[in-house]
Amino acid sequence: MSDLTETIASVCASSVISDLSDAATAHATRSLDRVLSLGAAWQRDPLIARMDRVLADPTGFVVIEATGPSRRYVPGTAALLIATAAALGETALDFSARVTGTVVAPAFVAAQLSECTGAQLVLAVALGCELAERTREALGDAHAERGWDLVGTAGRIGATCASSVALGNDATQIHNALGFASTM
Repeated sequence: MSDLTETIASVCASSVISDLSDAATAHATRSLDRVLSLGAAWQRDPLIARMDRVLADPTGFVVIEATGPSRRYVPGTAALLIATAAALGETALDFSARVTGTVVAPAFVAAQLSECTGAQLVLAVALGCELAERTREALGDAHAERGWDLVGTAGRIGATCASSVALGNDATQIHNALGFASTM
């Protein structure tokens, strides 16, 4: 078991909103607002409209209110639609702006599946974005030069952190989830 992963999991499980700097809170709030606003506009894009028609499950047993049309989605599909809509609006932005859709969408869905408060969701997004950024820095340019997508790699790890915090997972659960995410 990695000491670094244990430390990350412990920080994620024990952090509270008051631990965040004002800048981190503001960034997380802006990220939530931007991604969910872009997601709300998805009906105007033909790709998102087609995905919506194909992926909507009117008999789904889990209702996730993905911004936009009120439909029933399984959680993974809701996250996919929100993140895709956000990515369409953010293609020219830098890593930090692009990774927010990857982090926010699954955190938003996880929050709806749990007893997550608004403060916990902001905390989850802040921690997830920070972990994604630090993962990107650790991977460096060589990662992209080998053909890997930094948003896909670092974003997946940040999204796992954010979702785990939104779900209220403990350090062991977060550690295990990060282990799975980092090997995908």
